[in-house]
Amino acid sequence: MYLLALVGFVAAAIYFHRWLAKTETMKIRLRLTRMASVAVPGQTTRHLFRQHMAERGFALKASDEIMDVFLRGDTSVLQVPAQRSLSWQEIPALAVAGFGDDGRSTFIQFRIEPVSCVTYSPSAMTTFCEFAASECDSIAAWLRAMAAKHQPEPTPSTAEGEDASFDDLKTLGLSPGASMEDVQAAYRAACLRFHPDRLAGASPPDVEAASRKFQQVTEAYRREKAKVSHACSVK
Repeated sequence: MYLLALVGFVAAAIYFHRWLAKTETMKIRLRLTRMASVAVPGQTTRHLFRQHMAERGFALKASDEIMDVFLRGDTSVLQVPAQRSLSWQEIPALAVAGFGDDGRSTFIQFRIEPVSCVTYSPSAMTTFCEFAASECDSIAAWLRAMAAKHQPEPTPSTAEGEDASFDDLKTLGLSPGASMEDVQAAYRAACLRFHPDRLAGASPPDVEAASRKFQQVTEAYRREKAKVSHACSVK
């Protein structure tokens, strides 16, 4: 009777240990997995992601249409703690990244996990998880920065363009609807009035004010001229 009870207790302990190990593995995977979506085409994102991982010391070991697998660390290490002190970059680690693309945005799911042939003490595994989670967060932050960098410059709306044009015409002393000939004539008149070379003998404050005005009308004239040139090229 006692023997049967002991056997049952041992069997239950083994089952519980296996269940706990599986549960811990699931928690680790869940904890170290990050997902991101960036408004950058898939091929561009994947190329830049590989470059970034190489900068972090990860070597690309396998890939297919939707997944890249990277490896980093000293592959001669088979247990952690090792006989020598290891930096985080030396501890064997896998990074797995999956990619999806809808033509406009790229969806990325990536994780950093231990190498299966390496054994870890409980404290070493806790340390691994903390460092890996921090590195995953850093990679996610890089993805956001990369996406922001590759966003196209916003084009001004029609209303904004009209407001800017109205301000330029006002600077030149003109009303909306003025022709290019009117703009050129107004600019020539402003040059005769405000050009610094024509202010010999004027007080320094007057020269400074005229110089600012000359710069304003020159910039307004260039924008109006560029707008007309663009309209002609579109036609």
